[in-house]
Amino acid sequence: MGEFRRVPAMEDPYEYVERCPWKIACEPFRVAPHVWYVSGNTWVGAYLIDTGDGLILIDTFEVRALYLLTEAVRKAGFDPGEIKLILLSHGHADHCGGLKALQEMTKAKVYMSKEDYEVKKTHFDRVFFRPDGQDFEPDGFYSDQKTIELGTIRIRTKLCPGHTPGTTSFFFWDEDGEGKRYLCGMHGGAGTGFLSDEYLDDYGYPRWFRQRFVDDCKEMASWPVDICLASHPNMTNFLSGVNWEDPSDYQGFVDRGAWRNFMLERAEDAERLGRGETRAR
Repeated sequence: MGEFRRVPAMEDPYEYVERCPWKIACEPFRVAPHVWYVSGNTWVGAYLIDTGDGLILIDTFEVRALYLLTEAVRKAGFDPGEIKLILLSHGHADHCGGLKALQEMTKAKVYMSKEDYEVKKTHFDRVFFRPDGQDFEPDGFYSDQKTIELGTIRIRTKLCPGHTPGTTSFFFWDEDGEGKRYLCGMHGGAGTGFLSDEYLDDYGYPRWFRQRFVDDCKEMASWPVDICLASHPNMTNFLSGVNWEDPSDYQGFVDRGAWRNFMLERAEDAERLGRGETRAR
C-alpha cells in the first residue's frame, strides 16, 4: 500500500481537487465488518456498505476527482454498478459533487434531506459553490422516524442542522462473522466553520442553528457508537486507525471513546465560537 498524504492545513484542498487530485489519493480500507472507506482521497470521506443485497454509498466526493472514488470501490473488491442506494450527508459540493455522474452510471436511488434539497432549489450556488456544478434530483428524503433498509443493514438518520440546514447523521449496526455487533456512527457535517454569526447572517440562517448543533452533539455523545466514521478524516485523526499492512483490518477503528470525545469536542468548539473565543474549524 502506498503512503497516504494529508492536505496541509494552510493549503486549499479545492486546489488539489481541481489541479492535481492524485496528491491527496489513498487506497481503500475497511472500517467495519462490511464497511469500506472508498472516497479515494484523504480530504473527504465516503463509505461503501456491503449489505448482502447490493451496496450503499454514503457521499460521493467531487466530480473532478470522481475517478478516485470509483477506482477505490473496485480496489476494495466491489463493482460500482452494484451501488443501489446513495445517501448524502449534506448539500456541499465536496460531499455531493459527484452525485449526478454516479446516479447516471449506477441508476442508484438517491436520498438526502428535504431541508438541503430546498437550499439546492433556491440557492444552487450554496451547494456547488462554482458555476459548473451538476444538478440532480433525489428519489426520496430522510425521516428520523423511518430507517433506510437494504439487505442486512438498517440505517437510522438524524437531522442535525448547523453545518447546513439539512445536515444528516447516520447510525447503523454492523455484524461480523462471529456475531459481534458494532454500532457505526457518522456526523453528517461536524465542521463549525459555518456556525459563525457572520456566516449565519450572510446566508439568512437562524443563529439558533449553532445551539442546535451543540445540543445534538451533546445528545449523541451519549450514544454507544463503537466506530466513528469521519466525514473529513482530519477532524478525528481518522487515518491513524488504518493498518496499511492489512487494509481489511478494521480493529483500529473500534473505539467507543473516540465518538464521545469527538462529539463533545465539536460542541465545545461551537460554544467557544458563540462566545467569540475561537475560530471555527
